[in-house]
Amino acid sequence: MVSQFQDEDALFGTYDSVLVRWMLRYARPYRRALAGCVVLLLVLAGLMLSQPFIIKNAIDNVMVPALATDDPAERARLLGGLPLYAWLYVLTTVLAGAIGYAESLWLRVTGQRIIARVRQDVFEHLQTLSLSYFDRNPVGRLVTRATNDVEALNEMYTAVLVDLFRDVFIIAGTMALMLALDWRAALVAFAVMPVVGVTAYIFRRYSRTVWRAMRLKLARINATLAEYFAGMRVVQIFGREERTAAEFRAVNDDYYRSARSLINVFALFNPTLAFLNTLALALVIWIGGGLVLQGTMTFGVLYAFTDYLRRLFEPINGLAEKYNILQSALASAERLSQLMAVEPEVEDPAAPHPIIQERMRAEQAVLAAGAGAAGGALDGRPADGRFAASPSGNGAERPFGTRHTASLARASVPAVAFDDVHFRYQPHEPVLRGISFDVAAGETVAFVGHTGAGKSTIMSLLPRFYDVQEGAIRVHGIDVREWPQAELRRHVGLVMQDVFLFAGDVASNIGLHDPAIDRAAIEDAARIVGADPFIRRLPSGYDEPVVERGLSLSAGQRQLISFARAMAYDPEILILDEATASVDAETEAALQHAVRAVKSGRTTLIVAHRLATVRDADRIVVMHKGRIVEQGAHDALLAKGGHYRRLWEMQFADD
Repeated sequence: MVSQFQDEDALFGTYDSVLVRWMLRYARPYRRALAGCVVLLLVLAGLMLSQPFIIKNAIDNVMVPALATDDPAERARLLGGLPLYAWLYVLTTVLAGAIGYAESLWLRVTGQRIIARVRQDVFEHLQTLSLSYFDRNPVGRLVTRATNDVEALNEMYTAVLVDLFRDVFIIAGTMALMLALDWRAALVAFAVMPVVGVTAYIFRRYSRTVWRAMRLKLARINATLAEYFAGMRVVQIFGREERTAAEFRAVNDDYYRSARSLINVFALFNPTLAFLNTLALALVIWIGGGLVLQGTMTFGVLYAFTDYLRRLFEPINGLAEKYNILQSALASAERLSQLMAVEPEVEDPAAPHPIIQERMRAEQAVLAAGAGAAGGALDGRPADGRFAASPSGNGAERPFGTRHTASLARASVPAVAFDDVHFRYQPHEPVLRGISFDVAAGETVAFVGHTGAGKSTIMSLLPRFYDVQEGAIRVHGIDVREWPQAELRRHVGLVMQDVFLFAGDVASNIGLHDPAIDRAAIEDAARIVGADPFIRRLPSGYDEPVVERGLSLSAGQRQLISFARAMAYDPEILILDEATASVDAETEAALQHAVRAVKSGRTTLIVAHRLATVRDADRIVVMHKGRIVEQGAHDALLAKGGHYRRLWEMQFADD
């Protein structure tokens, strides 16, 4: 698990200014709202700074003169002015509370809008990345990026970006007022500021390092949890609870030690600031008290100094806390900016092949004209004229599928062609070594061989989940790298052994919420593959809720739904990658019957370990260690007595 994160250790090194600019880019569309919050904060800061001055005037203009006079009438007249100062103080407090409430509400709503945009961008960017990226990065790490790291930015926008203006204004305003009241006492109070600066510098140096480590180790915790929760059945059936608990404890303790390091930094920094505040206050009382006794400073000014000094250190303490938040945000922004900078390894061509461009323009014109009302097809029937008999048994014929596009099939060009294809997932570890073969339109070709021979890799390369390092793959004579990915995958249906079902209901897992696939098309697809009977036996039928990953359904039922999903999209090329390996014999027989029913006029590529399921294929390609060693019909390969015959005899040795 640790090795999965070693690459992240090298991510750090981005300058703070670059990261701040990256974060401010998301705040730019909301600059008016943030500017309004800044204005409210400045008014709030002004009200707060006026309060010590009000009390100072009450002391110097009312209390001290009243105590100094022996005339009862004069004393009463002077004390009559106290309610004015009291109500003025109450008014500033009420106004400060109202403005603070409005500013806080406005700021936090704006912050949530910014964070929602960041989270959406992260999710959409992840969807554009190639599968190779997800092969290298555990799910838990990516979840951490899209949740914890994004939420860390929320605190930066709401607690730092705008409040920082208030704190800076309060510090500057307080220092200016203290100098205006008495420059001698102000210089005494400011004598501790260099020490405050040195303390803040040391804190900054250590806290950033600790925050980086904490973000890395939090991602490790999430990745570990995601892995163990997903494999909990394996953990329990093999009695690995103690071992996995020990492994998680090591990761958890590592995070705990980082958190303790951060606590230690703050445990030293905060008392140091409190001591410096107390020292400055003591110096002001010492020097200011002497000035009061000498008659060169009023008692009200001395009180205002103590109050302003307290207010001066409050934002300084606040800046320390905000710096803590900023460090967390910078550590998260560093990771998010690295993630957003990742470019997909498989990209759409700048200019698709002219034939594809023309076909796409024609389809867009048909859609713009409002076609598709009849059965959901582009022009009321598939462009290649292919029909399937109505599964309802009423004798009528209707276009099967709702997204079948105009076929590019040409008699002189293979539907699929691999031309000297070389591929490797890792450097110096070739998986495919010079693979070449053609598949004619409507032909069914099966790929067999030992595990690791490269069969599933071929099926991943055809829809361009990965790009080849050498050679070319062509669909209808056009290199797949000249196809837009979405357009290519509209032609290719993929059914895999490992079926993934989304939370929702059965119907949505077949149609995937595609508005072009109506309920009738979903039910037709289910009937074609033989899934309709078991779906209708479910308590809610097609509306039956699907729990996480479809665990409430059997493996065979999930596979049938996966078949129906592929059929609902009516692919021109169908890939079955061990698609019948997880079903029982009866269900497999039904699936084989369904495959034979729908593959007429459809190019089909099948990967199978159970050779009996592909004996009727038009052609069987035998692979061994990334190469094609034999190909031909079932009977011809058996008669040849090569690799295929040995595979057959191994599987049926007991018959």
